[in-house]
Parts: sequence; structure tokens; C-alpha cells
Amino acid sequence: MINSLKIAVVIVLILTGSFWSCLSYAGETEMKPMFIFSPMAGWVKNKVMFVNPGTNERQTFIDESPIYGFDLVYISPRIVLGATGHRNDSAAVSERGLLWHGNYFFNRCHGMQPTVGLAIENISLYSQLSSADVPGLVSLDAFNDIMSTHATAGVVFDDLIPNELVKIKLTPFAGYFNEKVRAIISSPGVRVGASNRFGFEAESTVNLDYLSLGAKIELDLHHFLKLDTKVYYRLKSGAKTYYTLRNRIDFFFSRKFGVSAKIDYFRDKYETNLFIMAGPALVF
Repeated sequence: MINSLKIAVVIVLILTGSFWSCLSYAGETEMKPMFIFSPMAGWVKNKVMFVNPGTNERQTFIDESPIYGFDLVYISPRIVLGATGHRNDSAAVSERGLLWHGNYFFNRCHGMQPTVGLAIENISLYSQLSSADVPGLVSLDAFNDIMSTHATAGVVFDDLIPNELVKIKLTPFAGYFNEKVRAIISSPGVRVGASNRFGFEAESTVNLDYLSLGAKIELDLHHFLKLDTKVYYRLKSGAKTYYTLRNRIDFFFSRKFGVSAKIDYFRDKYETNLFIMAGPALVF
């Protein structure tokens, strides 16, 4: 982990030099603002790791279900603002999620453009497990509320391919990631004769701080096919490194209509989340 942090510091210093070199440059922008809205539907897989209070054994609970949501984004030469929401309900799990994100772009110079960003995400997950899922207990109710804040600074490198039909952008970035997890676990206890005994309810809150390091790759094929992949790692001394992967694909049939798809993967100490959503894309 120490080597990873040293490498991260070096990368941050390189990005800082590139960042400040463009702030005083009087660049120009040509892109016209646009707004894209996409109602979406798809599939989600949740994997939750926990300790069974009845047996003190580590267990894994996996749930798969349909997911419904939306994605909207406003794009202008200087500012990009967006939000993504989703919900899914199954027999055992109910989840709600909302992600807000924004970026500000400074002057472009020599094929580089500094940018700063902020993302705020809230996920509420309620699980109702039966005795088959938690041996030793009658049932178990678990509520998790996760609030994360991610501030970043990076540099956009464009014109990587001298071609008018294909454009590729690379944005390495570094930042600060904070995650606050609130968990409530309750159970009627164990079955003793005709009644339930030893019921309990416990609440805990964990606040975690990380250094984040990642990159975003954007591919634009003659304005009708756009691919966007973003990956970042969360680094903390003495802790395991986890990563988040966000992918977006846009295929436009015209200037006003297309199809969008999102594939996101998230993993931390207690949960792994994978979801795929797709839907029509309306451009305004």
C-alpha cells in the first residue's frame, strides 16, 4: 500500500503541473450546449457480505432483480452537470440510489484542459432475510444508508488521434473520496418453543476517507457513437484497495434521438454492486 501511495503522490504532482500551466491561457470553445434525458430499465446484482449475529460466521447474500431508473446530463463548453437515479425491488431487497455529478472545465491549451469535479451519491439498501438466509435466527432485517462525496481534479488530453471522424480524450485525475455508512440490523431472535427469544437491534456508523486515483476515456465516432469509461481506485494506508467502474454508451440515430446504456460496477468491504441499464436518449 505504501508503494501505491507513493505512485499516487507522483501522479498528483504531474497532474498539478499540467493543471496550473493552462489556467492563464485564453482558450476558445466551440461546442454548443445540449441536454440529454434517458429513461432506463435493466438488471442489477447485489452481493452483500456480513457476519451472522446468530452464529458469528461470515455469510454472503446475493440478490438479482430488475432495475428502473433515469439518466440526465447537461453539457456545455465549460460545465457538465448530471444525475442518475435507480430503484429495484425484489422479495428480499429494496434499493434506492441517486448520483449527482458535475465538472467545470478551464481554458484549453496545447491539447490539455484542466478540470475539477464533484460527485455526491446516496444509496439506501433494505434487506429482509429469512431463516434460510441466516441460519440460527428467525429472520434478519438490515438497513444500510451509504452517502459518498468525491471531489476530483484532473487534466483532459484531447486530439490523441489526428482524425476528424474519431476523437479520443483521456482524463487522468486524483481526488478525495469520503464514504459514510449507517447500518441498522434487527432480528426477533431465535425460535424457542412457540415464541421468539433474544431479539435485538443494533445501529452503527462508519466514516471512511480515501485518496482516489483514476482515469476517464472518451471515444467519439463521428458524433453518432460515443463511448465513455471511467475507473477510479480508493486508496487508504493499511486498507484494501477497492475500485469503481462506470461505463456509458450512446448511439444516436439523429441529432435528437438515440439509445443509451450504462454499466456500473462498485465494490467495497461489505457490498458488491453490478447494474446494467438501457433506454432511449432524447436530446434537447
